[in-house]
Amino acid sequence: MINFKDLFGMLSETSAFHCHQSPLYKFTNEVCADYIASSAFARTEPEGCDFGPFGTLVLPYYSMGNIDSLKLFGLDELILFAFYLRHKESYKNVADMGANIGLHSTLMSKIGWQVTAFEPDPIHVEKIQQHMALNQVTSLSVKENAVGAENAELVFTRLMGNRTGSHIKGKKQDVYGDTEEFTVSCLAFAPLMTEFDFIKMDIEGAEADAICATDAEDWQHTDVMLEVGSDDNAKRIFEHAQSIGLSMFSQKTGWEKVASLKDMPVSHREGSLFLSANKTTVW
Repeated sequence: MINFKDLFGMLSETSAFHCHQSPLYKFTNEVCADYIASSAFARTEPEGCDFGPFGTLVLPYYSMGNIDSLKLFGLDELILFAFYLRHKESYKNVADMGANIGLHSTLMSKIGWQVTAFEPDPIHVEKIQQHMALNQVTSLSVKENAVGAENAELVFTRLMGNRTGSHIKGKKQDVYGDTEEFTVSCLAFAPLMTEFDFIKMDIEGAEADAICATDAEDWQHTDVMLEVGSDDNAKRIFEHAQSIGLSMFSQKTGWEKVASLKDMPVSHREGSLFLSANKTTVW
């Protein structure tokens, strides 16, 4: 059995080993995956699970095609949960952009943050609302919107075989399997930043569009943790962040400050990127 309080504490204190090549990362990833697969999260009936400092978490098993809700508890996600706990007192008003079925949003709410979840897929919005009710969270609101560079009505591509990879049409190159398309309302990222002091961003290929539409003033009171998504996104974000004076910290290098393009994560397989105008460290 995993003691999640100890796990999150350990992850918070071993940030230098969060790179995917680290033996500690590989070992912890395997142990956590085995435990999650046999936990209450693997059952379809709602059942609470002791999730350490977050309290009791209810998240019944849910299939999203070839990917299921158990994958939302991968080690990179657990690392982000540890980050939330570490900065519980640092942030107050936060956003979960690309909220999927709302696991991050729910946990953010459970530690006392005021949370706004942005999710364009109505199927997932319904699941977020169900999870809000199951977990009795009250400081979470949901906006059925995509986020990008500008306000627009855009075509959204739902991947039937992996709805975690659904995206604004054209933002991903490797589209596979059956798809559905429908129009969604996209909100411009830069004006939204003033509402939040922390943003978790996973908007499936549109990250560079959103980040590169900002200027230095937008970042004075807001930090962002994001998944980069591609080599092109990494290059664009790196160059723009440098041009407006942002500090970048990469999980790929054990959260060291990014010094060159090679330090940037280029996909979920290399972890997250933290952007800030004010922070000198992530952990």
